[in-house]
Amino acid sequence: MIRFGLLILCLLASFRVTSQNDTIRKIVLSENVGREVVKDLVRGDVCAKILKERDKQVVNFKDIITRKDTIISYQKNYIDYQDKTINSFYRFKVNGFVGVETRDVRDAIMYLSVFADYNKIRLGARYYSNYQYSINLEYKLF
Repeated sequence: MIRFGLLILCLLASFRVTSQNDTIRKIVLSENVGREVVKDLVRGDVCAKILKERDKQVVNFKDIITRKDTIISYQKNYIDYQDKTINSFYRFKVNGFVGVETRDVRDAIMYLSVFADYNKIRLGARYYSNYQYSINLEYKLF
């Protein structure tokens, strides 16, 4: 019985279907070419790692840029709000004029006037060349 088992085992091992054949073709390279192939493979692995790190850095930079952009947009909105607030409450302007006033054709008087405008109200002073002055209060009707 043992001989019969050994015979079956030998027959199975000798058939092409059950036996293993070397299906890999062997390529023979010189030592210099083999070294260059190994160097290229190592460089390729290193380049792949570097590429992954650069991709991570690009994603991080994009996140940083979007954060900065949102901060800048919030600051612009805040500045716009402040400008609107300041312009709505404090419409205060100061004007100064130099002119000539005539009361008669032959009598001309030079004057200097300074006015402060706030919305529809104007308050100012006028100084004439004949050493007189006046204080003016005006309200804009239209």
